[in-house]
Amino acid sequence: MFNDIVIIDDVIPVAQQIELETLFTGPTIPWSLVPPGEEHNSISMATVDSVDYTQLVHLVFWDEYSIVSRSFPLMVPILSAMPINIKQLLRIKANVTLSNKNRPVDSYGMPHIDFTPAVKGLVTAIYYINDSDGDTVMFNQLGNTLLPIQKITPKRGRLVMFNGARYHSGNCPTDDKPRAILNINFLPVKEYNGIT
Repeated sequence: MFNDIVIIDDVIPVAQQIELETLFTGPTIPWSLVPPGEEHNSISMATVDSVDYTQLVHLVFWDEYSIVSRSFPLMVPILSAMPINIKQLLRIKANVTLSNKNRPVDSYGMPHIDFTPAVKGLVTAIYYINDSDGDTVMFNQLGNTLLPIQKITPKRGRLVMFNGARYHSGNCPTDDKPRAILNINFLPVKEYNGIT
């Protein structure tokens, strides 16, 4: 099982990073509004510091053979650059969270895993489309308690990979820029204890 949290900066060339940022922060992508508590196929666990925010979602790929968006060819360089071979791609979606200057300083979005029930061997990856102050928070689970263990700041071109059964949360930014990411879920060719 893949247990590490792996961070890779500039996973694709800068020109491709700019192309993705221009596309997903521009006017041509069709977005769906997802109100708090209505994220499909995920399981959440509230904590004292969690706040569920509205986000915009654009589905790119779903269920092994279903390319949903014409933006899929732009995903290929990211998928190819991952240090794990992909056996089955399950979902790629873009999420945008808008700025909230009133967000409590120590809060974070709702901790969740991306699939329910958790898919055995699932790896989750987050590609940051743009720079933002909406950190991703990673958690360890002890019984019914989640403990924040790491914060990762969104930086354009950064890729984070982790065990798909690990609770994690996004956060809305407090500056004027939205937080834009690609959320990628897949099964690896083999189970990993880490990257070798």
